Amino acid sequence: MGSPKDELDEAIERWRRDAAREQVARWRGDPDALTPERLAARHVELTRPRTRDRFEEALERGLLDGPERGAVEHALRAAHCALARHAGAARVAAVLATPIPYDSDHHRGADLLGRLVTRPDARARRGMARALEATFTELGRARREARERLEEALASAKWLSTPHPDRHAVEPEAVLAATDDAWQELLARVTHAAGVLPEHWSDLLHALRASRWDDLVPPASRPRRLADRMRPLGLTDALAKRARTEPPTESLRARVLVRAPREDVRVAPGRELGLASERDLAAALARAAALLLAHPGLPLTLARPGPASVARTVGALVAHLYADPLFVERELTELTAAQRRALRESALALELFELRTDAVAAAMADATSHREFADEAHAALRRAWRVDLPPSLAAVVADDEGAVTRLRAEALAPALAVALREQYDEDFWRNPRAAEPLHHAAARGAALTAEAWGEELGVDPDALGSRMTELLS
Repeated sequence: MGSPKDELDEAIERWRRDAAREQVARWRGDPDALTPERLAARHVELTRPRTRDRFEEALERGLLDGPERGAVEHALRAAHCALARHAGAARVAAVLATPIPYDSDHHRGADLLGRLVTRPDARARRGMARALEATFTELGRARREARERLEEALASAKWLSTPHPDRHAVEPEAVLAATDDAWQELLARVTHAAGVLPEHWSDLLHALRASRWDDLVPPASRPRRLADRMRPLGLTDALAKRARTEPPTESLRARVLVRAPREDVRVAPGRELGLASERDLAAALARAAALLLAHPGLPLTLARPGPASVARTVGALVAHLYADPLFVERELTELTAAQRRALRESALALELFELRTDAVAAAMADATSHREFADEAHAALRRAWRVDLPPSLAAVVADDEGAVTRLRAEALAPALAVALREQYDEDFWRNPRAAEPLHHAAARGAALTAEAWGEELGVDPDALGSRMTELLS
């Protein structure tokens, strides 16, 4: 019989591998995929007192400390919350699939939103936006119910540390302040390019969707094209041998799933959004490659992604390159100079939109239960987006527990690009020597936080605003 730590690690890894296998099966529409209830029943030991005993004995014997303890606690919280998360996600999916009336017909909310962002006619967009307010209201209710389920599920895991101890490793207000001027300028540029006035949320999303770039970023060839661009950084070989792209999901973002640490990672693209999907899949593939580069000697709990590990930051760095003038000039040679500038502005607008939106959601992470949450979210997002939007939409956008994790990577990536440029030349992404710090960081898995990696590379924590000014010049 192994130590309590070994028994705990083995139980966690069995559950994670089974959960990943069944998630892939659901992505593929396999009717024989285990239901979340059957999966939870198979691994019910993780939520039983015996697991707590093993955990506490491992602590008493000094077998769990530092990053490994945090990774184990993260996994155990996830096990306690698994059923609640599945139920919440199913409820949200059901709302988005519910038909709503518009233009003498009924349309799924998700489909109508997809039509809205590509529709050039402002009057039609406004009509769709009004029809979608019922969906936003119901989504807000579904999100509240999901939070309540999570709170109930975590009630039995109070013996674990409080999650997100580094919630304010990045100060959301500082991010907003550092990007205010750049966002104001970009908002004017991208809405002008799209032929719309920056007044309403539907105008903003239409401008960000930028359908004019769709022929440049075809989804069929996207995985191979993006992987090839990462070759000098030493990420392509890992992807070719141990990663696989799964069918697209209904998610707005690509999903990265570790089936077996260091051996098998799956990437599922989200809904097709043109240039936004190009950047998003580039980030997801870079993140997958970083996860595959975890050192063989790492404990399995640290070889899997953690809330603050560097894999997501590597992904954010690769996505950030689409706003870099030299990257676009040397990698997208088929474009004219005017087209390259316009594409960079679209990419930077997408980056700042995500960054500022996640900053609002991160800032409001502790306010989701407030009675005035919708109004508070409305005021915060109007400031962040600089366009009008209904409180029902604001409440949905600002109620996003993943924003805290994403923000840590997104806020660091621009300064990281500057640091790498200073050390490895202006086209650092083509310099094989720049692969060394990326691989060294990835090898430490969840044991290394994004902020600690930034300190190692001498990143200026206040470089966000100056980098945005540079990219706009």
